Amino acid sequence: MLGLTRFDLDKAPKIQTCSFNCTYFFSLYIIQLEVMSNITLEMLTSLCKRRGFIYQGSEIYGGLAGTWDYGPLGIALKRNITNLWWKTFVEDQDNVYGLDTAILMSPRVWEASGHVATFNDPVIEDVVSKKQYRLDHLLDETGLNT
Repeated sequence: MLGLTRFDLDKAPKIQTCSFNCTYFFSLYIIQLEVMSNITLEMLTSLCKRRGFIYQGSEIYGGLAGTWDYGPLGIALKRNITNLWWKTFVEDQDNVYGLDTAILMSPRVWEASGHVATFNDPVIEDVVSKKQYRLDHLLDETGLNT
């Protein structure tokens, strides 16, 4: 458990104010998390779940790995971040135009884009443990992939 307590904002490091209006309480937690040095991703996720920012997708039906549902505070924060990103990388650029496409596409789109012909993700399997590993990750870890 994270064990968050009330803290003195004067002792927190000064951070630059976001150009979008974050939810006030979430901002306070982020400041406190920056002060604390031993925060893990699991602790941050747990805090967000307890405060209603996120929930595991389909949680009441057993959950669905890798998916998240957003609570009222979470969707407000997500929308603010999305709007800031869109403004910065699309609206404020002269040579960028917005495009929203379907996630599911015809296989012909993947072929035309070169994804099918050039995709290479070699996986190796440990014959003892039966665990699979991506070869590029193993080469990076050993320093052989330079």
